[in-house]
Amino acid sequence: MPAAIARSLGIREDGRGPLIEQIAGTLSETQMLLILDNYEHLLVAAPVVAHLLAASPGLRVLATSRSPLGLRWEHRFPLAPLDDGAARRLFVERARAISPDITSDATTEPLIARICARLDRLPLAIELAAARAGALSLGGLVERLEQGIGALGGGPRDLPARQRTLRDAIAWSYDLLAEPERLLFRHLAVFPGGATAEAAAAIADQAPPATLDTLASLRESGLLQPPAADGEPRFRMLATVREFAHEQLIAAGEAVDVNRRLVVRMLTLAQEAEPGLRSGGREPWLARLDAEQDNIRAALAWCAEDPASLKAGLRLAATLEWFWHFRNHWREAHDWLERLLARTDEAASKTSACAADAASPSTRNASRAAGSNSPEGGFHSTRLLKSLIMPLQGGCWVLGVGCW
Repeated sequence: MPAAIARSLGIREDGRGPLIEQIAGTLSETQMLLILDNYEHLLVAAPVVAHLLAASPGLRVLATSRSPLGLRWEHRFPLAPLDDGAARRLFVERARAISPDITSDATTEPLIARICARLDRLPLAIELAAARAGALSLGGLVERLEQGIGALGGGPRDLPARQRTLRDAIAWSYDLLAEPERLLFRHLAVFPGGATAEAAAAIADQAPPATLDTLASLRESGLLQPPAADGEPRFRMLATVREFAHEQLIAAGEAVDVNRRLVVRMLTLAQEAEPGLRSGGREPWLARLDAEQDNIRAALAWCAEDPASLKAGLRLAATLEWFWHFRNHWREAHDWLERLLARTDEAASKTSACAADAASPSTRNASRAAGSNSPEGGFHSTRLLKSLIMPLQGGCWVLGVGCW
């Protein structure tokens, strides 16, 4: 790094001492702003910056980095996503450079707003999307973005390779992480509603003190959003970042195990909340379940796709009865139970068919005679639960209590 700074300043090494001292001597009597761009891959050289600042009172350094330098004199200015208006203006400006007939009017504004929202209003992502305006209509671009961040590629050739696709830009930050940070980053992908530090430690099977340090590191790397100032801190990912994290979770072969841990966690929370919801002190539990609602939905969605988790999903939906009731989420509760029961019926049918195919004629006859002991009989609890679910009538949905 000293050699790169020396070249930028036009300083030739004279061989009479360390180059860093020669640079410091040159800068000691000057007023200068030194700009260090994309410094995150040179953080090990931060002591060089510290030495120059200490030796040169007139020196100021402006560093762009996805991670802080960690120096005593450092003042950090985190860059948040653009606001909605700025994001839409940036998209239109960049899109018009590619396709001058792009307009911003009553017809196109909703599409532009959807594009920017899907991209979390990130400037790089918006510029990459705008680069597609010459090949896709706005409606076509919305459809492509719904397929995932892989739709954003082919950025300007004068950008660094890591910035030509959104995935590459996120991967650049991911590759700079230590392995414990990568593991937690991947595991946090199962929390669309964000996670507390305690939840993050549990899902990653890490000690809470170590998890706090790792969360802080991920936050400093720009991969987690800062927690809100009020209430219990929750660590969240932007949707585009979480999508990348989910890809890495699958690639690491960890998705099944981590999603099942999420299911267990949400079921445990629901079971702990149920007595409180039945009592007069329900408000704290309602607030806690409100905060976890997106995570509960993610757990239920996983249960509907994972045969081994179907029973836990039904328990979770049933245990949340009082939460659904007090929040008037009858339709959502009904839809989840119908979806889970439909998948349970599919599993029962497959189990019956496999058992019938494998059995000898005498075994099949014995199975028919056994009635409730038939292969399908193992799902009697599902039929019981279904009988306790009343159809929606005038917006009312009823689940019988005590079905487990």
